[in-house]
Amino acid sequence: MEVSSLKVIEKAFAQAPESLHYLKRKSLGNRYKYLTYKSIEGYPERKKGLTAIRFLWQIIKNDPSMLQAKVIWKVLFRIVTIVLLPPELAQTVINKFKTLSNTTTLLGYMEKLDAV
Repeated sequence: MEVSSLKVIEKAFAQAPESLHYLKRKSLGNRYKYLTYKSIEGYPERKKGLTAIRFLWQIIKNDPSMLQAKVIWKVLFRIVTIVLLPPELAQTVINKFKTLSNTTTLLGYMEKLDAV
């Protein structure tokens, strides 16, 4: 999913006028927010957690303002739980701390792409 969506974004911006290239980082940031969310939802698996770390790094590279967002702590909590704990225990912790592990608000940080 990541590779194909990156190809689409690259192709779109290769054809776009130079005046719209400032939107590329926003597009990439939004894509990685979605990919991070998808990688940490559902049953916790260590491999998915490690993938989420890579995606989170891409979010920060493309949208540094996310470092100031409170949701980043929820995402980190969930990733650390998934990576460090066995899947059954990770699921128990996630279920016990539902508010702290609710990362759906990450999707609310997707930036609107307005071409001025």
